[in-house]
Amino acid sequence: MIARITSLTMLLSLVAVTNAQFGGLKKSFGLGKKEAPNMTTEQFGASFGNLINDVAKARVAFLNAQEQISEALGLKAQAVACRSEAKRLGEGVASKSGGGVDSLKTSVKISQSANQAIVKKLSDGEPLSAESKKEFAKGTATFFKGVLLEKQQIEAIQGLVGQGQAMAQSASFLKKAKIIKMVKPVKDLASLVPGDVKEGVATLKSISAYAKKYDIKLEQEDAKVDDLLGDL
Repeated sequence: MIARITSLTMLLSLVAVTNAQFGGLKKSFGLGKKEAPNMTTEQFGASFGNLINDVAKARVAFLNAQEQISEALGLKAQAVACRSEAKRLGEGVASKSGGGVDSLKTSVKISQSANQAIVKKLSDGEPLSAESKKEFAKGTATFFKGVLLEKQQIEAIQGLVGQGQAMAQSASFLKKAKIIKMVKPVKDLASLVPGDVKEGVATLKSISAYAKKYDIKLEQEDAKVDDLLGDL
């Protein structure tokens, strides 16, 4: 009898933990109402793989842009690091496990380091040669496209988290744990991308201010940079 009570207690505790985990997802992404899942676990995995690849493409654009801007500013070490990481990421990201997210996290760290060096160099206020101005403008255009492309993935990522929640709610007890594990890297991606976009926009604002001060013509206007933030 005692063994039965203990087993029941453990079962109820596990259910409570499971519900709490997905309650956190709902709170994080504003997914207030329940929805029926419209995909299988196989389709969920394939969708996640596609998202990883789309974010990776945006990150490659980021890194290529940072390489160009770093070269224009004379930041050789940052240019080499960004070029190397863009090549690695472009060769393919693991798209069916959390390893893909870990790979993206590595690229974000390299971008963050490059951004810090770029912003510091811009704040020094040294003018560029005519040739460097052209390279700087090219890099800025690519940077803008990378930020925009990555921002476009946010809604899809959050939607996939919602699908995972719906799948868990309708799954049997034995399948819930597996689905929670599948959703974990998607949730990690949902935490990573908005922050990366915000940092990109902040760097882009510094770039735009520098370009305006030194009369470097860019393809985008400051208003468009502000629009990138949207409701982030």
